[in-house]
Amino acid sequence: MKHKYLPLLLSLATLPLLNGCSDDDDNGDPGFQARLSDFTGYSSWEQIDHTISDVPGLASAHSGTDDAYTRVIYASAGADPVDGRFPEGTRFVKETYRWNADTGAKEFAAEGGLLAMVKRGGDFNPDHNGWEWFMLAPDLSAIAAQGDNLMNGMCNGCHSAATGLGGLDYTFEHPAEVVADAADFSGYNGWSLLEETSADHPFINPAHQSEAGNATRRVYRKQLLANPALGGYPGGTLMVKEVRVDGAVVEITAMAKRGGAFNTANRGWEWFMLDPGTGAIMDRGANLMNGMCNGCHANATGTFGKDLVFAHPGDPFNN
Repeated sequence: MKHKYLPLLLSLATLPLLNGCSDDDDNGDPGFQARLSDFTGYSSWEQIDHTISDVPGLASAHSGTDDAYTRVIYASAGADPVDGRFPEGTRFVKETYRWNADTGAKEFAAEGGLLAMVKRGGDFNPDHNGWEWFMLAPDLSAIAAQGDNLMNGMCNGCHSAATGLGGLDYTFEHPAEVVADAADFSGYNGWSLLEETSADHPFINPAHQSEAGNATRRVYRKQLLANPALGGYPGGTLMVKEVRVDGAVVEITAMAKRGGAFNTANRGWEWFMLDPGTGAIMDRGANLMNGMCNGCHANATGTFGKDLVFAHPGDPFNN
């Protein structure tokens, strides 16, 4: 993906869950002091991001290097910046979890599965715009840790770079736009194979060498546990279709959930044509093949698929 990486070398899971100083007993304005009840019902708040795998600014934090984990961010009501800053009482909650392919249940990351940032304001954490950081029990039974210096200052340090990545007031840009490059498709034949078939498909003709009569199509996805349950596949989802005729690779196409403000009329997908010999990107865009990709994949609904992705027997959530 083309983006800057923060100098974050250790995952959250490898670090102790340290409280920061809350300054509750100090003189001065304590600002908004969030309690556990202030996070109740967060999943009904506005969902402002939904990503999987590597996204801008994430690096190894929040299970960012594990393709199994999805991240969803929710914003409380009234989270509208004024003069470049969010008002006191603004709350953001981030879930980091993977889907269980057998049960369909969400399984939160062992460490940092449910996190929050709250604009406390007042005289709190003045060097970092008044933000307080929280680790919450996934069932919201307790606040596991909180403070201005959580994770030995890692929250402050990581989020201080958000503005340079298009974000605002210690928050990264949401929804994230994940821009794939050729390297992201390298080694695709080691990804999860969702389907291998030579059978006709109701909507494929004449695409993907179907007219050859002996074309074999293999469909791969980098993140097997990407799930379209929350309004579509998460940003960063990568898929590749390889076409072979008489055993030789003659066509490679790909689709990537770019998200953000990209191709919103077609669910944020970007389409690719890759060189069968080198893997280089030959062509890409929102309107590839004069809109043929968008038009064909628009049929991937109902029994035929979800979120412009056709159903495949090896997809645990779209088959």
